[in-house]
Amino acid sequence: MTPSAARDPETEEKLLDRHRRCLAAADSDSVYVSKVVVFVHAFPSVDNPQSNAICRKAGFDFVESVDFEYQPGHVMRCNDWRLDL
Repeated sequence: MTPSAARDPETEEKLLDRHRRCLAAADSDSVYVSKVVVFVHAFPSVDNPQSNAICRKAGFDFVESVDFEYQPGHVMRCNDWRLDL
């Protein structure tokens, strides 16, 4: 892996493919999976329109605005975006 590849974000297509391979491997090991629901969440600040726009354009659904403690005692108001895989 090149140094730039380690920094590149994983595309939605690659992420879905990786999850499908994991499920296929589990199925091939005779593991019964009746229903798998997988979500990816993103929590950009409500004050960061660029990050919120990226979530929207990437197909994430807005859930709600929440208080997110990112360090003990430091609370940031964030938007909870969810992508159903």
